[in-house]
Amino acid sequence: MKLPTPQCVERISTGQLNDVWRITCANQSYLFKWLNASEGLLLDREDELRLQSALAVQDLAPDIIDSDYRRWVLQAFVEGPTLTQSPLPRTEKLTIMVGLMATLHQTRVDYQGPSFWQRLEGYFACASEQQLARIHALQEQLTIDSAQSCLCHFDLSFDNIVLTERPVALDWEYASFGNPAVDFASAMLINRCSVAEQHYCFDEYRRQSPVPLKWDDVLAALQLMQWVNDIWYQLADD
Repeated sequence: MKLPTPQCVERISTGQLNDVWRITCANQSYLFKWLNASEGLLLDREDELRLQSALAVQDLAPDIIDSDYRRWVLQAFVEGPTLTQSPLPRTEKLTIMVGLMATLHQTRVDYQGPSFWQRLEGYFACASEQQLARIHALQEQLTIDSAQSCLCHFDLSFDNIVLTERPVALDWEYASFGNPAVDFASAMLINRCSVAEQHYCFDEYRRQSPVPLKWDDVLAALQLMQWVNDIWYQLADD
C-alpha cells in the first residue's frame, strides 16, 4: 500500500520485540512496527496478525492495513490515551482493564492457532528438573477442557489498553486460547497489583463476567506466570 506523503514520523518505542513509529499524514495516522527477531521467544507473527485481524472486525484490536509478517506491519493508529497515560484513579484503571479482559474471554473468534500450553512448551527447555516437576503440577491443576478455554491476551498491561469509545487492546504477540485464570494472573503481575488489588480485580471480574474463575486457580497461575516472566527475560537476552 502506498501512503500519502507523511507530515511527521515519530518513533514511539523500541524494545525486544518491536520498534514502533507513528506516521502522521494529512487525514489519518498510522502505526508502523518493525518486527524484531522472535525465534528465541517462540512467537509466531503470522498467527498474531491473523488473530489481530479477526479481532479488529469486532473493534477490539487495531486494523491491519498491510504487512510482511516476518518483518513489519502497518496498522491503523488508535487515537486516545493508554491506561498508563490516563489521569484516571488506579482503581478505575483496574476496573477498565478487568472489563476488557472479561470481554475478550467471552469473544468468539475464528482462530486455530496454538494453545497456551503449546506456546509454553519451548520455555520448558529452560527449566530445571525441580522446576519442571512444579510446573507440571501447576499444569495439571490449570489444564481445562478445550470447551472451557477462552481467548486470552496474556499481556494486558495498562500500556496495551487504549481508551477509545470502547477500550482497544494492543500487542497480541502472546495471545492464544487458554485458562482465564492464567490470563488474569498475567495481568496482575504485569500491572504490579498488590494482594488487595488482586482481590478487588477478582471480585470485579466475577461481577462482570459469566466465565467461571476460581481463586485457587489464580494462586496457582500466579506462580506459573512468575516463572514464565523470569524465563522470558532469559530468552529475550539470547
